[in-house]
Amino acid sequence: MKNDNSWGLRGDYFFKNDNSWGLCGDYFFKNDNSWGLCGDHFFKNDNSWGLRGEHFFKND
Repeated sequence: MKNDNSWGLRGDYFFKNDNSWGLCGDYFFKNDNSWGLCGDHFFKNDNSWGLRGEHFFKND
């Protein structure tokens, strides 16, 4: 693994702990204000749009 802003692989799980994309199993995620994919669900954790299932939402 790597605990900096570079990618790491843990088992079959890709992850990144910075503002870059990561893959956790079949789950994509991002921990910043960029888009992520969790299963079949898109989400954003900032004030931008996201898609969760067939539902669009904004958290601002």
